[in-house]
Amino acid sequence: MISRSILILPLLALALSSCARTPVPTDGIGPENGRAEVSMMRFDPLAPQERALEEQAQAVEQAARALVWRSTGKGMAIGATLGCGAALVGAGDTASCATGALGGGAIGAVAGNIAGRAEVARRVEKLNPSGVVKDIRQTRARLDTVTRGLPQLLADQEAELNALSMGMAEGTVSRARYDSRRAEIAANRAALVDTLTASAGALSDAVSRLQTAETEGHTGLDWHIGATRGLERDLLSARSSISLL
Repeated sequence: MISRSILILPLLALALSSCARTPVPTDGIGPENGRAEVSMMRFDPLAPQERALEEQAQAVEQAARALVWRSTGKGMAIGATLGCGAALVGAGDTASCATGALGGGAIGAVAGNIAGRAEVARRVEKLNPSGVVKDIRQTRARLDTVTRGLPQLLADQEAELNALSMGMAEGTVSRARYDSRRAEIAANRAALVDTLTASAGALSDAVSRLQTAETEGHTGLDWHIGATRGLERDLLSARSSISLL
């Protein structure tokens, strides 16, 4: 009995090791076809870059929407509410104050103009436009990150698709693999286009709101409007550089 156990154990170990070394074909291409799929094609090396650029584009949209919000802040509403004094730039009830002034609340309106008009105008002039500048610069910085990385990513995607296409023609890449990766790249590009389009729309809205503020008497917004328009143009240019598959 002992001698049989000694003989069986080595044979069992040999059988198990042989099973562990049995190759497993992928994508229908295995040793029986005489070729193995190119291993580098199995890992989608561009996927991290694609995700990163999508996140950067989303950051642009967030900054653009913050600029819209800033363009419609309390400091931009300097029409009838200007007579409300410091409540305009504070936490006061500006809606009721404005209603009172427009409805004939002469005492409040006159007192507000006499006591607070100059101070409020000074604070409005310095407070909100500086915030708009900050948002414009933040949007510009994030957009520059996207526009720097976008051309290289698009070129790399085209190169990868070409390599996969050649591999498919040579029999080293399956059709399913090619179609899967092409669909992933198409989805990435569509997401970028959607996000950049939304960002451009937000910037167009910000321009309109800044122009409205200007017509209502807010001065010194020429640079802000021009810079926001420049951002919108650059966003549309970046979007147009993306060809959908």
